[in-house]
Amino acid sequence: MIPERLMRTTLSMVFAVVLLVTASAFLLAAVSFGITRGEMRIGGPDAQQCADRLNRAANIAVGLFLFIELGATLLILKSGAVSRVRVHWSVRSLVSFAVATLCSYGLVLLSLSGRVPDLLLGLEQRLSGWVMGAH
Repeated sequence: MIPERLMRTTLSMVFAVVLLVTASAFLLAAVSFGITRGEMRIGGPDAQQCADRLNRAANIAVGLFLFIELGATLLILKSGAVSRVRVHWSVRSLVSFAVATLCSYGLVLLSLSGRVPDLLLGLEQRLSGWVMGAH
């Protein structure tokens, strides 16, 4: 029989990883919006309006990225995975957030270089469509 604490910790960490992948997809979407916006600024007034729309979409995607990263960080902290470290909770929180953000950044770099499976890119495309339709 698996102890309840171990089961709760494992489930929290699995959900935190799912949140990190989702946050990475939002970060990738923000990067894609930024790249597309840079390309759209070259055209006329219609292109400028589209560039402004892409800028708003990128801001929404970054906001969702940060919100989901914060949720993943809270799950990691609640799971007890970093409770063995004997420093103040605020230091643990900041370090956990920084590590989670670096993991997402690494996934985005790997996906831009083509080394990540299509799962992240497919998720990014769906979330991009959702964000563009949301505003």
